[in-house]
Amino acid sequence: METFSSREWGYLGYVDSDGTPVFYRDVTRRHTLATPFDVTGRQTLPRVDIVYSYSGADGLLIEAVRQHGSDGLVIVGFGSGSLSSAIFEAGAQAIQHGLPVVIASRATSGRTLMTPRKEAAGYLVADDLLPQKARILLMLALVETRDRQALQEMFYTY
Repeated sequence: METFSSREWGYLGYVDSDGTPVFYRDVTRRHTLATPFDVTGRQTLPRVDIVYSYSGADGLLIEAVRQHGSDGLVIVGFGSGSLSSAIFEAGAQAIQHGLPVVIASRATSGRTLMTPRKEAAGYLVADDLLPQKARILLMLALVETRDRQALQEMFYTY
């Protein structure tokens, strides 16, 4: 439900029964046609999987994703993207093997923040995107680049 709501940011406007969109505020982040993402002619996008961190989780699923040949990974953490120690270490190992890994949060509001520890391990953060939206952005971003800094900038921009 409410798949297309902007959560804590509120409604952009309405489309009533007359079919006319009425906007009450504007989006300041670049989106849709104002992005560099061009998938014209592509039949597939890079494979990006999602793995949840939870109490007692080990690195098994992350290692399986890496060994299966995924192009990227979104790890879903607790509030602000906090991860269990085992998941953090497994994600860091995947990054060392060349897998771009984004940390998102399962919380329905707030941002996933970069910390010195996440930065040192090579993680990307999803900012305020839900895991599903972070996955789609990473899929599109990997069509353009695998450069970590460029990828992170995309999560701050879109």
